[in-house]
Amino acid sequence: MKLAEAYVDITARTGKFMRALSSVRRSLGNIMMRAAKMALAITAAFTAVTFVAWKFAKAAMVQERAEKLLDATLQSTGQSVKKYGKELRNAASELQKLTVYGDEFILELMSTGMNLGVTADKISQVTKYAIGLATSLKMDLATSMAGFESTDSDGV
Repeated sequence: MKLAEAYVDITARTGKFMRALSSVRRSLGNIMMRAAKMALAITAAFTAVTFVAWKFAKAAMVQERAEKLLDATLQSTGQSVKKYGKELRNAASELQKLTVYGDEFILELMSTGMNLGVTADKISQVTKYAIGLATSLKMDLATSMAGFESTDSDGV
């Protein structure tokens, strides 16, 4: 009889142990699921931050390239970078506020105009006219700017 009682007692205690073990496993499973969700959220946040940083870096590179192009155009056309560089950058920023075009695009457009023969002292106004012409006639800006290539210093 003692053996039967021992078996029942061991079985009862083992059953309690197995239920407790099962409860621990469920709790660990829940913790692991939460940890996996947190890791996924952290990964997503890191990816988003990295993407935004990459976009800003790319925009900065485009801006820097446009500014270097402007300076190179001023130099190659025999005009003063010191005198016109900052002035044209400011004009591009102001035009950006008034149009849908970024200042880096406007700087490139100014460079195109100066390469076509428009002088640095007139390029801000010519660029403004080219944007207006392109908008009103629904044409691309490069074509619009090319229409001003024959503009002499008194024509603007």
